[in-house]
Amino acid sequence: MTLGRNLWGEGERRRSSRALLKVCPSLTTSNLQHLSHTSFHAILLFAQPRLFSLSEPSSRLCSELHTASHATSGSVLFYQGKVEQWGGESFLPPYQRSANRGSPAPQRHSSRTLFFACRWPLPVFLFSSRADATMGIDIRHNKDRKVRRKEPKSQDIYLRLLVKLYRFLARRTNAKFNKVILKRLFMSRTNRPPLSVSRLIRKMKLQGRENKTAVVVGTVTDDVRIQEIPKLKICALRVTQGARRRILKSGGQIMTFDQLAMAAPKGQGTVLLSGPRKARQVYRHFGKAPGTPHSHTKPYVRSKGRKFERARGRRASRGYKN
Repeated sequence: MTLGRNLWGEGERRRSSRALLKVCPSLTTSNLQHLSHTSFHAILLFAQPRLFSLSEPSSRLCSELHTASHATSGSVLFYQGKVEQWGGESFLPPYQRSANRGSPAPQRHSSRTLFFACRWPLPVFLFSSRADATMGIDIRHNKDRKVRRKEPKSQDIYLRLLVKLYRFLARRTNAKFNKVILKRLFMSRTNRPPLSVSRLIRKMKLQGRENKTAVVVGTVTDDVRIQEIPKLKICALRVTQGARRRILKSGGQIMTFDQLAMAAPKGQGTVLLSGPRKARQVYRHFGKAPGTPHSHTKPYVRSKGRKFERARGRRASRGYKN
């Protein structure tokens, strides 16, 4: 910031110490084109006096400066001539502001482009009052990737044949149903939880789902609490032996996914269902630490009794109580 110290003194230099400084060798068309693509807040241009005159400025320079000023969020200032002829009090050094109050205003060529006088043959300086105008950070992209499955982990040949079938259907039919089926065929077993017959019956009793096919990308299990099973039409990856026997006994139908692709290639007349993903016992141990106030998390304790996890934190007589 040598320029700031020479022109404005120590106080002004400290005030503008956070400004960014870019130095260009001369005022050329390429520099102005680069200037039009930047986002400087305030720009001060210093050029040699022999390039342009104050009375007859170049029309091309005016247009390029005007374009550059509109590309920025601040104003573009061009200085040419002697320092004693500066026209704006806010741009004068502190020791000259009171002496030059009666100086004429600078010539205005556009709403955002001002031409001043400066004698010194200086190169072009670009100041930015915003610290983040041209600064940036280098981001490491070597770890960038989208973590999602593109094929199943399983080596089951029948599952992979279904993937090949529904990959074709998703591409050629462009139906969302086939894309969802393909995505669920990729999923792990924890993300394909089993669906009980009781939940299946409850979901298919909703309005508008009569005589439709229930599609489950997973396993359909039996529920002995259900006494009677209505007539159902199901397509699933797997149906347990007990559930299969009861569904077929009630006059229902069980389909495979290749049969479903023949009957409903776009998923028409189907209801896509899935089991509860958070029904696993492991989810009972997740959450606020067990023993703390308002916590309902299941602890990992060997046994429940007088001698197991009954000391500090559990009662006030043993140090503290949570």
